[in-house]
Amino acid sequence: MLLGGRIKGVAFDLNGTLVDSTRIVLEAWSRAFEANGYRVNRGVLDNLIGASPAKIIREIAGNINDQAFEKLEKDFNTNIEAQIHLVKPFPDAAEALNTLRREGVKVAVASTSNSSVVEAVLAKTGLLRLVDAFVGGDEVLLSKPDPQIYSEAFRRIGVAPAMGAVVGDSDYDAIPAKKLGALAIVVNRGKLIIQHADLVFNNLIDAVTEILDS
Repeated sequence: MLLGGRIKGVAFDLNGTLVDSTRIVLEAWSRAFEANGYRVNRGVLDNLIGASPAKIIREIAGNINDQAFEKLEKDFNTNIEAQIHLVKPFPDAAEALNTLRREGVKVAVASTSNSSVVEAVLAKTGLLRLVDAFVGGDEVLLSKPDPQIYSEAFRRIGVAPAMGAVVGDSDYDAIPAKKLGALAIVVNRGKLIIQHADLVFNNLIDAVTEILDS
């Protein structure tokens, strides 16, 4: 018994956690940068998975003016929207969300993607009906690893962060969770080095089981 049954709500990351979209996101960024004349080091880009668009753009393009920044972000969103039909849910995603809802645990999704993209991906993958609320990166001023997006997710499901858990796929999710006092869980489906999570699992079912058993 980890936390005395205090978990009343769970805020999930989307890309790489609930849906298998990492390759599509990386390709969308690569195409956006290349279309705007930037050479992309794929290794650097790989290490930025889970970071906010602002951080990714700064790391690859440096300090650029607002117009150039907005163009890169717009091109990325256009590329993502064109590829939404290719996004698939992870096999354990629906079962994990169903299990939480069946037990009365509120479910939110917090993603750095635009809210319109988040909604479209959730709808396309059949997960929208299993989510009580979602937050997109365009709906908050600060993005991961700042905790604002997860704070807003918990607000929308009416759960205090101290009574919640964050489930993501990287330290970009664990860090804001810890800042909020929420349980920080990472589902590491790849080979990332995780340093800030309270708990690390390799699938969502084990993560949800721990949440419900706590």
